[in-house]
Amino acid sequence: MKNAAFTIKKNTFHYFSLLLCLITSPLATAQSDEERLQAGKALYKETCARCHGKLIGRKITGSPKLTKLDEATIAERLRSYAEDEGDYTEEKKYKQKMIDTAKALSKSDIENVAAYLATK
Repeated sequence: MKNAAFTIKKNTFHYFSLLLCLITSPLATAQSDEERLQAGKALYKETCARCHGKLIGRKITGSPKLTKLDEATIAERLRSYAEDEGDYTEEKKYKQKMIDTAKALSKSDIENVAAYLATK
């Protein structure tokens, strides 16, 4: 009888583990493409558009227009900025702003912004 109780507990544990894996799997928690694009668009407008979106912002900051780039390139550049530890002087102040901005983004934020920009 002791072995039967252990087997039931063991099976319950396996079922619970399987359920936990399914619930937390990337497939179960992944955003749809439309959700990613909408989240990326909102982040872009809130965080990036001031310097990269309008001609006047690009002229003042020297920031490039972020169109016609593929998603992987955009994400890699954002990750690269986020990893930079530079302390930039006044003439490079906008690069420091870009680094600070990228560091504030989560991994999913970077992916969402890159996905949105790749559609532009």
